[in-house]
Amino acid sequence: VALKKEEPAETFPVLAVKRGNLVDKLGDTGTIELVRTVEVKSTIAGEVRKLPVEAGDAVVAGQLLAVIEPDPSQSLQLEQKRSAVERGQLNVSELSRDLERQRALFDRKMLSASEFEAAQMRLTQSHNDLRLARLELDILETKANLSQDERLQKSQLDEIRVLAPISGIVIRRGVEIGEVVASGLNAFSGGTLLFEIGDPSQMIVRGDIAEIDIGKLSTGQQVDIIVDAYPDTTFAGRVRWIAPVGAQKPGSPIVTFDTEINIIDLEPRLRQGMSCDINIIFSDLNIFIFTKT
Repeated sequence: VALKKEEPAETFPVLAVKRGNLVDKLGDTGTIELVRTVEVKSTIAGEVRKLPVEAGDAVVAGQLLAVIEPDPSQSLQLEQKRSAVERGQLNVSELSRDLERQRALFDRKMLSASEFEAAQMRLTQSHNDLRLARLELDILETKANLSQDERLQKSQLDEIRVLAPISGIVIRRGVEIGEVVASGLNAFSGGTLLFEIGDPSQMIVRGDIAEIDIGKLSTGQQVDIIVDAYPDTTFAGRVRWIAPVGAQKPGSPIVTFDTEINIIDLEPRLRQGMSCDINIIFSDLNIFIFTKT
């Protein structure tokens, strides 16, 4: 019996043609940060008496953050400045009357021109001294946050009110009631940090991009942000700033560039310090692709 092997019929796969996207992107990690944060310090040294706000509280500009009992030397300094202003006012009044007498004598040719000019100079110097004393007093009262009524009543520095400089969220509270704080105007210590306030109206993602990828990076590029706490949600963002100079972290041979990304889809659940994955979109091409039927 003759056996003959039959060759199977040649077949070809059938593919469907449709359009799809070819995305060139860079994946990296980053951390959410607030764009604007302010450190709040007391302008006068003293002991903390009241702290009506806690970390996480929302505050508005001008809101009371803390009450501080000042160092007794601060109250003494305020009284010395007020006394200097009062002495200056009395001196100006006395020299003004003296100048009028000198003028009358000068008009009658009973006083030399040099003596009359000397009297004018003394009055001018007295006005300058009074203006300087008032300026120093205003600065001291402003640092103590004294109201206009309290200034007119010449209130003592029984307490100093620390007010919020901006509206935002209290990120950190650095002191407790009973602690003694240093003045923020102290050139040596820099003062004690009372609060740190951040403005939540604008957030960024900060990441470090390796130098091998920095050539393809530019401001305005689209970024997909996936926060670790919410892996099922993708937030939109755009590259806002790229550091002009790279930096090498200790123990790492790789040079990276600090990069800031604006978060477009801001939500209250996003908080400073959250970790996230970022996908920077370099190109997104619409092309034909083949798929099996």
